[in-house]
Amino acid sequence: MGLFGLFSNKKKETLDKGLEKTKESVFGKLARAVAGKSTVDDDVLDDLEEVLITSDVGVETTVKIIRRIEERVARDKYVSTSELNRILREEIAILLSENHSDDLADWELPADHKPYVILVVGVNGVGKTTLIKCMIGLLKWKSGCSELDGTNISQLRHRELWQKIAYVPQAKGSAFSYSAIDMVTLGRSAHLGTFSQPGKEDRAAAERAMEDMGITYLHDKLCNEMSGGELQMVLIARALTIDPCMLVLDEPESNLDFKNQLIILDTIKNLSEKRGISAIVNTHYPEHALKISDKALILNRDGTSEYGAAEEVINEENMRRSFSVQVYIDNFEYEGVRHKSVVPLYLV
Repeated sequence: MGLFGLFSNKKKETLDKGLEKTKESVFGKLARAVAGKSTVDDDVLDDLEEVLITSDVGVETTVKIIRRIEERVARDKYVSTSELNRILREEIAILLSENHSDDLADWELPADHKPYVILVVGVNGVGKTTLIKCMIGLLKWKSGCSELDGTNISQLRHRELWQKIAYVPQAKGSAFSYSAIDMVTLGRSAHLGTFSQPGKEDRAAAERAMEDMGITYLHDKLCNEMSGGELQMVLIARALTIDPCMLVLDEPESNLDFKNQLIILDTIKNLSEKRGISAIVNTHYPEHALKISDKALILNRDGTSEYGAAEEVINEENMRRSFSVQVYIDNFEYEGVRHKSVVPLYLV
């Protein structure tokens, strides 16, 4: 079957997973497909095409990735599984960052010193994780730059940057047998010298962070034995040990049950209101933006975006354009408190 012949009769699946988890699934399936092969032939490329599309990377992005892989294979004749995985990661990151690097060049947090919670919303594969990694310097912008208090972050020393901004990655489970207190203490690394060991002050900061998060009961529990919700709280506590002015969180509520999602959302809101810490949060859930955010940024597959007050940009029209889903946004009162709910109705 031709390389692109499957596009007309393949049905895209929408997987409720974060971008990083989606890519891991892609690479795992691809590795199994090419195991034992000495070349990357058409059958393997067909497998790759199917995996990418059904993992919601998107048809257009899939076509570009496969064409680049074909060019690489034609040039080098042989690509190992590990090399192919590396190429895929690079190409997906590049393609997704290309969608938004110019469009978001002038996006900024309000400069009124008030803590803000901003949620970045969009479908799987649209580039939310790539965006925040570019914002904090973990990936490079194609053009433009990120500034902190008017200074290009590329001009800041790493220690200076990470004493102001704390990054909380997705909690996918930990392979490390660190206790919770040891994991949280690792957050103090930005305050330590290259060969320095954590001291009493660092340990005390970790203890305070766990107390603030209400997770002292996890003090000695091993991270590789924790639930997703417990580990996420530990990672947030780790970020708080540096007393940051801003938290950047990548899908902190993904793969959690209702209770743990609410705990994480309430924690982010309380940190903003009580500790004065701003937060930028990636999410798949528009309803969460309505619940806790002051501002919302919607990323669309065509490279456009919508940014503004959450209650203004999270509307039925924008949800239809971004998610290709017709939704109904309900506004109701319960026990004297107003709530908004985003109800998906059907695909469009």
